[in-house]
Amino acid sequence: MGIKINWCESPAAKARMDKYNITYRLEKRHSLKSIRVQEGLRNQARIHAQLDLEHIDTLEDSAIAGNEFEALVICDDGITMGGNHRVAMLMRLDITHAWAYIATGSPCDIRMFMHTDNYRHGKTESTETRMLQCVQIYNQYPEKWTKAKLAEEYLLKYSEVVRALRADEIRRIFSKNKVSPDWNMDLFYKVGKLEHDEAAMLAVGRLAKTFGYNNKLSTQLINEVNAGKSEQARTKVIDRWQENSQRTATTIGTRRTKTGRKAKSRAGRKAKGQKAHDRIINEALGQNGFADFLLFHNGGKAFQTFDDFGIDTKKEIDDIIVAFNKIIQTLQKIKKSKK
Repeated sequence: MGIKINWCESPAAKARMDKYNITYRLEKRHSLKSIRVQEGLRNQARIHAQLDLEHIDTLEDSAIAGNEFEALVICDDGITMGGNHRVAMLMRLDITHAWAYIATGSPCDIRMFMHTDNYRHGKTESTETRMLQCVQIYNQYPEKWTKAKLAEEYLLKYSEVVRALRADEIRRIFSKNKVSPDWNMDLFYKVGKLEHDEAAMLAVGRLAKTFGYNNKLSTQLINEVNAGKSEQARTKVIDRWQENSQRTATTIGTRRTKTGRKAKSRAGRKAKGQKAHDRIINEALGQNGFADFLLFHNGGKAFQTFDDFGIDTKKEIDDIIVAFNKIIQTLQKIKKSKK
């Protein structure tokens, strides 16, 4: 396209590299071929490594308009420390060289720069993402960071740092016992109040995993169990939830329970079942099928919208897509059989 990028230096990036004792040099003709793009996306400090395509579109329009772009920041091993979106934009425009600071520093300082680049000098990260990054850096370099210093660096409250580290402690207890509920950080923190009764705490996690409770149901369960004043009381709550969840286990297009409900007339059941079946098929195969149709247990409700899911990683989304595709294949077979 013959587009020329108007490059300039970045005082902010230089100041932050100085802050973290990172040495650097500016190269005004750095080859993009030397950048390890895929490794940079996998190893960068973002919790979510996906690039924002809309942001890349905006950068492309800005480049075509002749606006200035600050120099990239590239680690001396070829991984992008700052500017993944700009790199993607440059490659889209078939540009082969760029201004770049080539940086050298300790792994801890490099990672800290990458973390803070995302919300001090780039696209804003959520509070939970910054809390996760805070845990990540603290676990790797505990001798270098105090909670107060982490709060300052990650633009968090001191209490948020404490909460994040506490949630990670509880998550490790679950991992050690091979219990892996699909919870966000807040739920691990909340269930940590049950640490005095580890058996109950782990039982809550197993229930949430087994029956696929969403965040709202998991919170309700945790609160009810935590309200128990004795081990016996907490066990009763857990047993009640398990019994109710087993009773309301669902199948596609029905609300039939394992223990069974009082039968209505055969004709009535057939008519109701066919109506539900047709509605589900239409929703599942419609234009917005993936957003509105996901098999998910929620206190007896088999289906709920995508927005209600607490999804934190690309892998979780990929797993759901695989499961959804299997559901679609099954429903297509059912639809064909009804013709």
